[in-house]
Amino acid sequence: VYDGMFRGKCAKLGSTTKEKEVQDENRDREREITRETMSATRENQSGPSSSPKETGHGIVRSVPRGDMLVVLQLGGRQVPGGAPPEHRLCLSNVNAPRLGRSSSRNGKIAGTKDEPFAWESREFLRKLTIGAPVTYTVNYKNPKNDTKFATVMMDGENVANKIAEAGWATIREASGKRETDPEHQELLTLSRQAQEAKRGIFTDDEKKRKAAIRSDPPAADSFALYERCRKQQKPFELLVEHVRNGSTVRGVLKPGLESVVVRLAGVQAPQIPYDPETKKESRPEPFYPEAMFFAEQGVLNRDVELTVTSVDATSNSLVGTISVGGRDLGEELLKAGLACVVDWNAPSAEKLKVYRAAEAAAQAARLRMWRGFTPKVVDPSVLADDEVLGRVREIKNGGKLVLSIGQGAQAVAKEIDLSSVTVPRLNPRDGDDEPFAWEAKQFLRKRLIGKKVRAQLDYSRELKKREGETSPVIREFWSIYLDRTNIALMLIERGFAKVVRHREGEPRSPIYAQLVLAEEKCRKTGRGMFGSKAAAHHINDLTRPSKGGQAAAAKSTKNAKGFLPFLLRSGRQAAVVEHVYSGARFKVYCPNDTCMLNIALSTIRCPNSRRDGPAVPFAEESTEFSRNLIMQRDVQVEVENIDRTGTFVGRVFFNGQDLALTLLEKGLASVHEPSARHSDYGEEYLKIQATAREARVGMWLNYQEPKVVERSTDVDADKKEKKQQWFAVQVTEIIDAGHFYLQRECDDVKELQRSLNEKDWGVPVAGFDPKVGDIVASQFAEDKDWYRASVTKVYPGKNGIKEYALRYIDYGNTDVVDPRTLRPLPVEFTVARIPAQAVLSTLAFVKVPELTAEFGEDAAYMLRDLVWGKTMMANIESRNNGEVQVSLGDPGTNVLVASALVEAGLARPEKRREKYLESIMRKLNQHAEKARAARRGMWRYGDIPDDEEDEPDFRK
Repeated sequence: VYDGMFRGKCAKLGSTTKEKEVQDENRDREREITRETMSATRENQSGPSSSPKETGHGIVRSVPRGDMLVVLQLGGRQVPGGAPPEHRLCLSNVNAPRLGRSSSRNGKIAGTKDEPFAWESREFLRKLTIGAPVTYTVNYKNPKNDTKFATVMMDGENVANKIAEAGWATIREASGKRETDPEHQELLTLSRQAQEAKRGIFTDDEKKRKAAIRSDPPAADSFALYERCRKQQKPFELLVEHVRNGSTVRGVLKPGLESVVVRLAGVQAPQIPYDPETKKESRPEPFYPEAMFFAEQGVLNRDVELTVTSVDATSNSLVGTISVGGRDLGEELLKAGLACVVDWNAPSAEKLKVYRAAEAAAQAARLRMWRGFTPKVVDPSVLADDEVLGRVREIKNGGKLVLSIGQGAQAVAKEIDLSSVTVPRLNPRDGDDEPFAWEAKQFLRKRLIGKKVRAQLDYSRELKKREGETSPVIREFWSIYLDRTNIALMLIERGFAKVVRHREGEPRSPIYAQLVLAEEKCRKTGRGMFGSKAAAHHINDLTRPSKGGQAAAAKSTKNAKGFLPFLLRSGRQAAVVEHVYSGARFKVYCPNDTCMLNIALSTIRCPNSRRDGPAVPFAEESTEFSRNLIMQRDVQVEVENIDRTGTFVGRVFFNGQDLALTLLEKGLASVHEPSARHSDYGEEYLKIQATAREARVGMWLNYQEPKVVERSTDVDADKKEKKQQWFAVQVTEIIDAGHFYLQRECDDVKELQRSLNEKDWGVPVAGFDPKVGDIVASQFAEDKDWYRASVTKVYPGKNGIKEYALRYIDYGNTDVVDPRTLRPLPVEFTVARIPAQAVLSTLAFVKVPELTAEFGEDAAYMLRDLVWGKTMMANIESRNNGEVQVSLGDPGTNVLVASALVEAGLARPEKRREKYLESIMRKLNQHAEKARAARRGMWRYGDIPDDEEDEPDFRK
């Protein structure tokens, strides 16, 4: 029924232009004259016609012009659940002036002027008949467009007589049977009297005639009308010309006759959704025809009171309440169950309360669109599903925040996008920020960072799929409140953001109307991005670039070293922490020197996990602690030096407290004792570390005092050499030439694997969701055997099924698996009982290029050729933060791996000055001299400068 009614209405209202309608009406009148002339001739020849005339009664629904009525028929055939049929009736024998047409929005159809007195003629008939019961007799019907010419009676009197008497139309001359028709003769008599009295269109006052020609109605300035209504504090008089849907009308304001579109404030009726992909209107929402018919019956062609409450910036239309006869249209729609309450353009709080009561009554009665409504049970003590409380942890840009939701270890980070606003974009790497992007971010940072806020979900959007994506990405948009202040409104009021132009019917911010008015105010005052240009923000970016390879990194490092003297002279200065890499390494912005730099805390170390390595205990905890404490906070930095990678080294102070001391107190960092011996504050750091170690906090929880082991030494030519203990190993995984996993050859590994694969692991455990750092059992895809593994990362996966990145702790290799191959690890296999059998190792005494550096791949391939698939001999030289530095040799060839890499020009000896290492370093330097003489590997183009190699790593 809805589709049929909708198509029928479109066929009648949308299939022809106004120009075509005027042409059809002129042809109808010509055919009426011809038809009546022919009918009179037939009557004179063969007597009166025997076919009965169509009659009926109804209510005048609208008045298109001064000689036409649209009558809603009563008592006729009606579609069940649909609107009664309507008839478009032209008054017989009457010809009123024609109204001009409005210009089209796209400008393709130009507007035309009214004929003289067309508006006055139409207004006379509208005020006379609108909403009145009438009876009609159809004299002639045009079969093509369903237009009927009829005699219309109201209160027993012909409506055409009143028009003729008032002088608002001309009467056709008598011909044929009209010469003897008493009704027609009466019309002529009344028209002559009006001409003699110079009434209506027959006036001889030229000024009145010129003033009666109305041009194309001007489009109103919605914002100016809003200001006018607010100042005069009284409603406008509006004549409703057209009803677009139950909550949107078009009309003219009196007396200026400005054309306006009005949307009901706080009320939304069913609409016809617009599909942006097909650029067409889709199927109407349920009860769209009923709501439209309801509104037409109440306000179409009627004088109503319009109270403007705001402006819809998308379509430059007014938003307000419409009342007729003391009854509010929005409230009546809600009572009838033909609309719902919306917050984004709500009127006053008192009116909104009335609207919600009307909506609740319709919901309780299950009226129309609430037929299947089920009320929600709300617990006031529990937050709604679309509402969260959190602390602002980071400001991504002026329109995106990161909230920390929850407490302690249970806290989770959630990105929040502000609803209904768009902000300037930040692009610091390229240096082309949009104007006011920096100001918008800093404005929010200063007011929100670390503050508790309330976030309420307003709507969500399904983003377009990118290449390779199988499931859609849903982006949510929220309103953020600091106390009772909406953050988006704060941005708009200062000119740091613009309002999104939503399409009709789209959900939006609950204070959308306030946002629009605030934006318009900024436009008029020229505030922020609506006025003068933003001040230029030139930032010297001294951080290591993520793109450009080694050349870009070298250039960045050179720039950073050139900036060091300025930072040393500045001493302790104000800064803002822009990013936290780890517990002791940050990116900061120094406004005094207008530079962005990386800084590492001197003298201390925080646990740090490699991106592709196993999880290091307390690495995540130390990073999260620093992030929650100083992320985007105002701090003070004191630069002391710079390392060879371009990272500055120094101290960071927050609220006057040395951050390094805070980390040591919490047991989230340790002192690098060699650096402490040369530091002015090393002794203080060692005392704090000792206190935390005694209290067994943080990383010292399971600390055990090291046992004193006597070092057995041999004295040869007054040189002490460390006693070596070689053991057999297998290299089970190679990351690059400098990092690999070793597994000691013993029966323990074989026994562990046998036990793991003899166990019945059963089916996947429901609800098993391991976190990063957890140790689990995993079935390897290639051999279907079970191994122990550490979870290094969790991915969202496809179709809502997570995927887990694993590092197999007994072999060192990695894989990404789905949860079906994972099981909880029984207690007898935990690392507390059986330590990980694969140890992350590096070659001692040499430096090898990274995999992405020049000769990095060559070095990795040579290491593979030297060690893969062989039983090697290893000696542990030292341990450092979970890694071991080893000497590695092939017992079959008596070749040391480090010596072979150095002699091939794929590694360089470290500069070590310990006395007991003199023999080892002398041999390595001899191999390096051979490579340099033969121009092998990295020596291909000559000597390598030693200036960077001689620089100490101050982070250690």
